[in-house]
Amino acid sequence: MLSTRLTGFVFSVFLLAGCASTATQSEFDTTHYTDRLQTSTDGGLRISTSTLSDREAEAVYGVPLAENGIQPVWIEVENQDDIAYWLLSPGLDPDFFPASEAADIFAGSDTRSNRELNRHFGQLAFKNPVVPGATVSGYILTNHDEAVKMVELDLVASGHLKSYSTITPVPGFRGDYKESK
Repeated sequence: MLSTRLTGFVFSVFLLAGCASTATQSEFDTTHYTDRLQTSTDGGLRISTSTLSDREAEAVYGVPLAENGIQPVWIEVENQDDIAYWLLSPGLDPDFFPASEAADIFAGSDTRSNRELNRHFGQLAFKNPVVPGATVSGYILTNHDEAVKMVELDLVASGHLKSYSTITPVPGFRGDYKESK
């Protein structure tokens, strides 16, 4: 009787563990994150977003962001309006990681100097404002999500607010719902 219960318990643990896991190296979706863009237009603004997988993020940043609960979201804003807009990072994630703070997490754990890491992270960051006629792109460092990320962006200008919401896929997550036929 005890053996039957133990076997059932072990089977249940393995079954639950198999419901959601990260993909192995060979199962990884090799599509580049800009091939998965979610794009929307609102008046004179065109907004495109994509959430990076853990491997893509490490390739771009050179450090394992996911190990510290960080996930980059790539954002591009094209402004054909006649006023400048500012992207509010807290709208995407109230607990987002400013580039310099994220770089500091890796200080001493990487062969590059702290100054190099700060410069590299700073160069990758989304930079405000988005002036009329310009296209600005960069990353906002958010808290890590698997499978999908809810992306909500607010762009503000004097007397104007543009909001954008979408769900972006994150490759590398394999759940049992993807396996059913």
